Amino acid sequence: MREENDNQSLHSLKKDWEQLESLASHERISLHAIQEQLLIQKQKQKKAFRKELCLFTLTALVILTVMATAILQIPALFIAIEVIGIIVAPISFIVFHYKRKKEMFL
Repeated sequence: MREENDNQSLHSLKKDWEQLESLASHERISLHAIQEQLLIQKQKQKKAFRKELCLFTLTALVILTVMATAILQIPALFIAIEVIGIIVAPISFIVFHYKRKKEMFL
């Protein structure tokens, strides 16, 4: 009875060991494949950077155009926007800073 129990445990251990080996086995990737993947990733990053740069430039041009128009056409509106920005920016910074500190301690 005990010998039969030992055989079952041994068989179970062998089966588990084979499963572990099959999970751990992996194919080696060649150096050429790694270099090719790196090249593809670099190309994707360059494409994403160009797209982001174009969007940034376009946004900056729109903002500059709006601001130049506001300065030339309605100087009072421009001054009001600047004053509101000067007042609101530090207040919002302080509020967000304290919220972040409060979240860190919770």
